[in-house]
Amino acid sequence: MGEQTDRDFRRKAHFDLWTHQNTLFWSRFPLLGILQGAFFAIAAALKGQAMLVGAALALTLFLSIILYNTVDQDRQHRNRNEKILKDEFGFELRSPALSTVPMLSVSAMEVIFQLSIFLPFAVVDLIVGLWAMRI
Repeated sequence: MGEQTDRDFRRKAHFDLWTHQNTLFWSRFPLLGILQGAFFAIAAALKGQAMLVGAALALTLFLSIILYNTVDQDRQHRNRNEKILKDEFGFELRSPALSTVPMLSVSAMEVIFQLSIFLPFAVVDLIVGLWAMRI
């Protein structure tokens, strides 16, 4: 009786941790939009002041890297709990048919997804920064 209760508790704890990390993972992406909007506003306000725009660009790229690392850490924690749920409890959170692409692991697909969001933002930042720096 006690062993089953402990197993149920552990399963619920890992599911709750997975849910929490998944929520954190997705909640970070709007921060990227806020960061981009702030940089665009600063670049427009400081247009022609190359040193200040360059500093704002450097800070924006630095904060984007920190945000990317945080998102990736959330993903890793989430996936660790997902693996425990699958291996120890036989609880499948994602359908394998929906979450795989031939020759790519789920982790590789997730990293590609993250980079497909963060890299274009970085490129746009560079373009806007160079535009705002011109005198």
